[in-house]
Amino acid sequence: AAAQPQRSASKIIMVKSWKLARGEEFSFYEEKKYLCKITMDTEFNVLSERGQCPNGTARVYPGEGKTGKEFIFIGNKLSTLKIADEEGNVISEKDYASKN
Repeated sequence: AAAQPQRSASKIIMVKSWKLARGEEFSFYEEKKYLCKITMDTEFNVLSERGQCPNGTARVYPGEGKTGKEFIFIGNKLSTLKIADEEGNVISEKDYASKN
């Protein structure tokens, strides 16, 4: 599912997500230019991270009735993932900063 474009300072980061048998894959683009790809398992552990991820925040809004995700990047690495319910309330937060 393609996410809505998200404004971050002067950048628009587009996130595309795909469900996989082992989890989910997220690709990040700026003005149609590929930036990075993150593959996660069903527990949201990072299986692989490729490319140069952007500093800042990228949000995934896969559609009505779906859980939204917010990726926070610091130092071009995934720092935090927030998962929200349909109303946008954060129901889970996973910290990756200590693993970078």
